[in-house]
Amino acid sequence: MSSKPKPDPAGASLAARLTWWYAASSFVLILAVTGILYWALARNFDQQSDRYLEEKTAVLRALLHLSATRGLAMNWEIGEEETSHAPIRVLSRVLTGDGRPLYETAGMNSALPGSILAPLRTGAPRFSTDVRSGGSLFRVLETVVAAGNGAPEYRIEVALDTGYQQDFIAHYRHQLWLVLAAGL
Repeated sequence: MSSKPKPDPAGASLAARLTWWYAASSFVLILAVTGILYWALARNFDQQSDRYLEEKTAVLRALLHLSATRGLAMNWEIGEEETSHAPIRVLSRVLTGDGRPLYETAGMNSALPGSILAPLRTGAPRFSTDVRSGGSLFRVLETVVAAGNGAPEYRIEVALDTGYQQDFIAHYRHQLWLVLAAGL
């Protein structure tokens, strides 16, 4: 009788199979963690953008209810965004009920024409959506504000250029692919 071990029918030793399973399960774990981190980052950006848009809309809504200083305050609030040199561009537009612009960030009509956005009905809930215009991606919040007491209604549109966020996420995604490749 010979004491030689019989060859494995699968063609690989137990150590090789365990090593392969360890490598595969580690890669799947790294893949799951990087996917969750990527999803969390993208979701966080969307939530922060929505929160900012809601705050900006609330300020514009409050300014619409001023009477004597409304024009000056609105022009300052809307113009303030175009004078800041932040990497994130914010565009605001206030329209009358019949669609005429009352206040608008300079250059907004060329960056984000009003025809791209579907008109809202009175009492329609506000919504946030991504709109592509002129090579830029905007997160837009629209709402209809009824002034009450027989005063006209207004439509407020606030848009946030999410190009900076998209670039950041693309860079992050590239880094995650490098981590996955190194992990593999």
